[in-house]
Amino acid sequence: MKRFLADGMLIFILVGIGSTLMKQQGEEQITMQYRIEEFEKSVDEQQIIEPQIEGASLNKIEMNKAAKLAEGTSEVIVQVVDTTVSMITSLFISVIE
Repeated sequence: MKRFLADGMLIFILVGIGSTLMKQQGEEQITMQYRIEEFEKSVDEQQIIEPQIEGASLNKIEMNKAAKLAEGTSEVIVQVVDTTVSMITSLFISVIE
């Protein structure tokens, strides 16, 4: 009987913790929904958003030898993986048919 009561208390505690967490998640979802609605209203009103930093610009990025080598290697790997996947797919399709 003691074990039954202990199990009941543990279940009650777990349900309480779960309901508390669900309540917190619900409040976060309401807050997020409010933020989304405010954003949609601002977009509907077509508010112009001014940049915080005036005159800021990005410099053109020039790739050095290491970056060019990495880019070339990446392209080769993508081509090899694409070819391998195509071959395996063709093999499985031919086996299925």
